[in-house]
Amino acid sequence: MKASDLKASILQLAVSGKLVRQDPHDEPASVLLNRIKKEREALLKAGKIKEGKPLSPVSEEEKPFSIPASWEWVRLGDICEYIHRGKSPIYSYIKEIPVVAQKCIQWSGIQMDKALFIDPDSFNKYTEERYLRTNDLLWNSTGLGTLGRIGIYDERLTPYKFAVADSHVTVIRPIKNQINSLYLYSWFAGPSVQNTINDKSTGSTKQTELATQTIKEHIVPLPPLAEQQRIVARIEELMPLIEAYNREEQKLTALEAEFPGALRQSILQYAVQGKLVSQKAEDGTAAELLAKIKKEREGLVKAGKIKKGTPLPPVSEEEKPFEIPASWEWVRLGDVTHNFGQKKPETQFTYIDVGSIDNKNGCLGSNLQVILPKDAPSRARKIVKKGTVIYSTVRPYLLNICIIESEPEKEFIASTAFCILAPFSGFLNTYLYYCLRSPVFTEYVSNEMMGMAYPAISDKELLAGLIPLPPLAEQQRIVERVQELMGLCDRIPKKVK
Repeated sequence: MKASDLKASILQLAVSGKLVRQDPHDEPASVLLNRIKKEREALLKAGKIKEGKPLSPVSEEEKPFSIPASWEWVRLGDICEYIHRGKSPIYSYIKEIPVVAQKCIQWSGIQMDKALFIDPDSFNKYTEERYLRTNDLLWNSTGLGTLGRIGIYDERLTPYKFAVADSHVTVIRPIKNQINSLYLYSWFAGPSVQNTINDKSTGSTKQTELATQTIKEHIVPLPPLAEQQRIVARIEELMPLIEAYNREEQKLTALEAEFPGALRQSILQYAVQGKLVSQKAEDGTAAELLAKIKKEREGLVKAGKIKKGTPLPPVSEEEKPFEIPASWEWVRLGDVTHNFGQKKPETQFTYIDVGSIDNKNGCLGSNLQVILPKDAPSRARKIVKKGTVIYSTVRPYLLNICIIESEPEKEFIASTAFCILAPFSGFLNTYLYYCLRSPVFTEYVSNEMMGMAYPAISDKELLAGLIPLPPLAEQQRIVERVQELMGLCDRIPKKVK
């Protein structure tokens, strides 16, 4: 059960007489009502309250559930001395008299730090009964999404002498010493009221509201005063436990939300550590593979297809982040990839920007543009071909990584925000793709990024990053296993809210 459901259940038990035992020695609610009636008559005679429209008795059809024999169903207006909307304020920057608005009334309590202030010169327009008092219930009475939120005011919440409510908030002031405000709060915050609040509202879907007369006519299950106190004491005892339960529930929800992503990262980490598939002697070694890559590079340089470039330093023992199998080798990204250079577009081309990547699926999205040379962005420079892996080097597009699977109708030109990585033979682009998404490589890139507004890593620093290189046959097994496990991750059911 969710914490919110547990809280609702406790509040419902409380207002239906099932949370605490009834005491036969308690003065019944009928006697309490007679005393409240006399007190209201005295306040009316003294001019302290106004005579309102008489409220009808509660009919049997209105009663939503049974209550104990010592309780009574009553109208809210019959047990309160004041129920009224606040006034539309004239605001001021002078912080003297706060006004409680809808945003101040949260389920966590009334947050006076959100209050604005009225013009002190307009305060003389507020009659005394409009000054908020301790134990006043403040009920959001208008607005989609805020309608029905309720809180209990406490003068100790504010350092100011007076506070008032605005016109979107209804002030409910129970008869003092006869009605426990926390009990009333339990009723109005509970499911019986909150689940029907919209049915009792009027107005459009954008501006629903609870009329003051509707609030006065709201029915309340009223226990004896002594039982009200016991109910409130029990709720106050249970609520910290529910709050603790809610905190644990939120932690669990966060873990459940993070689990699929964390699992994917674990799979990639195991993959690049050589722990996802077994090693086989017949696969040969990565050292042999590197020798072939070296010859391929030399041939491409000699043919003028790629530039020689500056040699990268050997990988030192201190740089290696973890151990890899004996048949593997640590290499720098620039040692096992090359690029096709840059050019200014001269004919129509298909432009790849950082936002063109479907980074969930590791492929190009559907929003590619074919652009004329005259309309080419200044950053459209990098040549891309089929089989290339492109890597966004700027935040917030760090994991916008993509394998170019096919040749376009018009040649690809990518933004200079990408590093273009064309693997040499024997280095699978799919294995490279998973390496680039692994936690260890992502951490390296994050640590090497420079800049404040738009942090980025240079191509030089990116190409200096370390890649754990297995033999070709093992690369293929790793890719197949990763794809299999990622497919299982996709089948993990999402938590239903």
